[in-house]
Amino acid sequence: MHLKTNFFASKEMQGLLAWGGWDDFILNYLRYRGAQTGRKDVYVDVKDVPEELNEAANKLLASYWDSLSDEEQQRVMYYLTVGSQNQCYRGIIMDGEVAVVVSGYYSLVGLIDMFHLASLTTWVDDVQQLDELLPPESGWRRWLGRYIMKAL
Repeated sequence: MHLKTNFFASKEMQGLLAWGGWDDFILNYLRYRGAQTGRKDVYVDVKDVPEELNEAANKLLASYWDSLSDEEQQRVMYYLTVGSQNQCYRGIIMDGEVAVVVSGYYSLVGLIDMFHLASLTTWVDDVQQLDELLPPESGWRRWLGRYIMKAL
């Protein structure tokens, strides 16, 4: 996966992350994601969202929204950007450059995905740890990799 993903929110959205109700939503979300990824032999439509997940999300968001004043509601802003903007000649010519911006309710799903991805990631702190996880190539493989890199 190689995407540039950003979640932007106004100050008024800070309280949402600490708001009660995330436990129900995340439990339902993890069940949904497990059903999507756990059945390799069965097609699962990403648009087929269980009603329990929608209900948990709506309950969470509605309770938070109702807690905001009219003035705060007018200032609320949140959106998600996802794309592959490498801004290099190889990416433009061979891969293409794409981007999508999602605002409002549906952008929160991307936020949950980012938290989920962060919890599954091995974070590398230094070159030694990187070399243990991904040993550097040497010999003919290194030469071939550098030659192909220049060709691309």
